[in-house]
Amino acid sequence: MLKIVLPSRTLGIAFSHPTQLVQDGISLLYVHVRTTRCKVFELAENNLPRTVAEGMTICSLKDNFCKATGRRIALTRALEKMRVMVPYLTKAERAKVWEVYFAPKPKENQ
Repeated sequence: MLKIVLPSRTLGIAFSHPTQLVQDGISLLYVHVRTTRCKVFELAENNLPRTVAEGMTICSLKDNFCKATGRRIALTRALEKMRVMVPYLTKAERAKVWEVYFAPKPKENQ
């Protein structure tokens, strides 16, 4: 989970990549589809998370599944939902979210 400290609040962002069983529109068979879900949490002072927005992507059967691409799209969709919420994220706060998301991650010692 990514933790983002903003002047107005602290956010947490978590990603998951579940596989869903959906019905194919052409052959009416059920197929496994890869998805990416992004949940944006608001962390209160007691560190109890409260979900404030969710974004989701579904990989086409014609495409190769890519976690990085799915995460970017799902996070974009979650942040778009937060633009209309009260209190909403300002442009500077959204920029901070992307800055933390794209920051190089420290490598773990093995």
